[in-house]
Formats: sequence, structure tokens, C-alpha cells
Amino acid sequence: MGICSLKEVKVALLFLFFSMLSFGQTIEFTKRTGTDNPLDTADVGTGINSASVDIDNDGDFDLFIGNLAGTIRYYKNISTEENPNVFEEQEAAGNPLALVAVGANSSPTFTDLDDDGDYDVFVGSGSGISYFKNEGTITTPIFVLKTGSENPLSGLVGASNHSYSTSFVDIDADMDLDCFIGWIDYESADTAGIYFYKNNGTEVAPVFENQLNAENPFRDFNELYPNPVFLDMDADEDLDVFIGKGNGTYSYYENTTEAEELGLDNIQNENVHFFPNPAVSDVTFVVQQEFVKVELFSLSGLLVYSGQITKETPKLNIQNFADGIYILRLQDGENKIVKKLVISK
Repeated sequence: MGICSLKEVKVALLFLFFSMLSFGQTIEFTKRTGTDNPLDTADVGTGINSASVDIDNDGDFDLFIGNLAGTIRYYKNISTEENPNVFEEQEAAGNPLALVAVGANSSPTFTDLDDDGDYDVFVGSGSGISYFKNEGTITTPIFVLKTGSENPLSGLVGASNHSYSTSFVDIDADMDLDCFIGWIDYESADTAGIYFYKNNGTEVAPVFENQLNAENPFRDFNELYPNPVFLDMDADEDLDVFIGKGNGTYSYYENTTEAEELGLDNIQNENVHFFPNPAVSDVTFVVQQEFVKVELFSLSGLLVYSGQITKETPKLNIQNFADGIYILRLQDGENKIVKKLVISK
């Protein structure tokens, strides 16, 4: 049986979190088999590591699956209202990652590394982490392998029985993506914590630097198979962590960082605030400045909106955004405020 990545449970954890926000409904999961399972016929071999992402920007989630062979399989979501939950494997030219061959234990992670509005992809393996930049578009990706200095994680090389996987998240609330790197290993003596690569560059041109000793909050995590998943589990506007372990259990770490240490809320409340939150159709801003730049990010770090709010045009229409949790960044030219916005129609 293959080793399942915590990426498989991320959707379930997010569903749990949203339900907690929504009046505490009872959560139930019912196993579906046969034709009721949209991936019933998928057989990708040993060592499954999957990533769900709307790769063609058509409003639904597609699925990429890594495996022991070091390749990436692609299942496109071709669902319709009349025939929902249908995935169809795309091969050859239909798979934008068909040429990926990283040796063994491929583990894809999608993120907008260069803040250009489309997804790039990192593929972890036993030999390190490969970077494929999207040189196509948000609807038709063309992934091109970048090596050497063009790969911001090229400095990490394979060791022992490691098989790496990446988690990108803005952990220090400076609006660029940092990187945590876990691995699968078969010898507990070889584990030495989860790597933390802080982005000391920018959101457009990241420079990842390995944080050592006290600078790495997970330096002492020394259990098998760490693969961190980040989400705001307690709705306090910072990201907590679930970490899977080789014995089939999870460790949970609450983020207890003080907001002041992250530099949040530099714009004073009397200068700018917004309502309602959760929002249904519009968000209204109350600002004292002539204008405030507004940016909206998904939890994966993808910029989904950028614009300006003024005293004369204080509303942002969010009807075309999917339900969920977003990160809202407001800037007045000198200061910034970072808040969580929940959209629930």
C-alpha cells in the first residue's frame, strides 16, 4: 500500500473548519464506491501524493497525482451540472506535466511563486525539489523546468532515504510565500526536523533561505513522515499546523505567535475598516485616505483580485468569488493591514 500524503486530508480539514464557522453542524462522511467514486478506475501505482488545483481556471478542481515512478498523472475535471463528479485522465500533450521524470516518489505542490496570477509547480522527490515555472497562461499552463539559480530551492539535495514535499504559506504575514519542507524517510535516526525556508526576497522574486536553530519553529520535530498542512483552525487570523506521522496519527500545533510580532494592523482602525465579514455580495470599506490599495489572496497564496478603494467608491463586489476564506491586504502607500475575509453566499 502506498504512503498517503497529508495533502489528501487537507480538503477534509478545511471542510471541518468551515463547518465550525457555520453554527456547528454535525459533520458526516459517507464512503462512495463504484461509479459513485469519480476516481474509482484510477490506478496510479504505489506512493500516491496528490494535489488538487483549478489548473485551467474553469471554476472546478482538477487533480494531479505523483507516484513511486517519479511521474505526474493528470485527471481533468469534466463535470457538468447534469453529470457531476467526473474526472478524465489526460495523457501526452493533454497533461501539462507529462514530461516530469524526477526519479522516484514525485510529490507535486502548486503555488503562484512569482505573483503573476497563474500556478507554478514544485515537485519533490528523493533527489531534491524540482521547479517548473508556468510560462503559459492561467487557462493553458506550459510548465518549463528551471534549474540552478532559476530554481529557488535548488540548494536542497537528496540525502539518505528522504523523499521531499513542500508546503508554501505566508507564515510571517509579510505577503510573500515562505516554504516548509517535510519528507518521507524510512529510518527515524535520519529525521532532523522540518526544514523552514524563509522568503527573504519579495512576492515577485523569492529568495528562500534555510532557517537554522531557533529561527526554525519545527527544528525539533523528529518523527517519521512529516508533511505539514497549514490552516487557521481556531479562526484567530494566524495559521496553525497539522503534521502527519508514520504511525497513522497527526500532531497539531497551535500558532501562538503574538500579532504584534508579525507587524499586522499597522493601519489604525480609525483610518480603515470594512464590513460585513462574513460577506455575501459586497464588502464596504470605510477609509480616511484618498485611496487604499486592496488585494485579495486565496489561502494558497494566489492573488485573485487587485484594485483600489476610495471614499467615492467604497464597495468591492465579491459575487464572482467562490465561498471560502481569503486573505485581504490593504495598503495606503506607507502602512498595511492584513485581515481574513470570509465569503459565504
